[in-house]
Amino acid sequence: MKRIILHVLDINSPRDVVNGALTSIKGLGNWWTTDVSGSAAEGGIIAFNFAGVFKPEMKVIISGGNLVEWKCTGGEKEWAGDKFTFALEDAGPRVKLTFTQEYSNDITDEQYGRFNFNWGYYLSSLKQYCETGKGMPFTAKK
Repeated sequence: MKRIILHVLDINSPRDVVNGALTSIKGLGNWWTTDVSGSAAEGGIIAFNFAGVFKPEMKVIISGGNLVEWKCTGGEKEWAGDKFTFALEDAGPRVKLTFTQEYSNDITDEQYGRFNFNWGYYLSSLKQYCETGKGMPFTAKK
């Protein structure tokens, strides 16, 4: 069965702030994981690392404006080939963000539930980062 994760949230920040959080390595490191490297420009590859346990690599298909799109090209077999989109729409002084993850592979109900829950947490972190300057990214314990 093909699965899609969908989250919609309002962010009380200008579009350029939200765009910066999605289209720069520094921005991504402030809300998803602090261990991020690569290029967030179109055609670039972004490597995310969650303490060596989870390490998705994303090819940037579209970067900026009203849409950011990634395709998982390595690191996690459950996400291989998955498409991730962050669509931005002005909503007065806010930005409406619609996030989707379209799965290419079959995953279990438990995997789906865990990934969906985690995206909810990290999208809340993105919202917090854009609104306050401080998100809740994953940080490996030392």
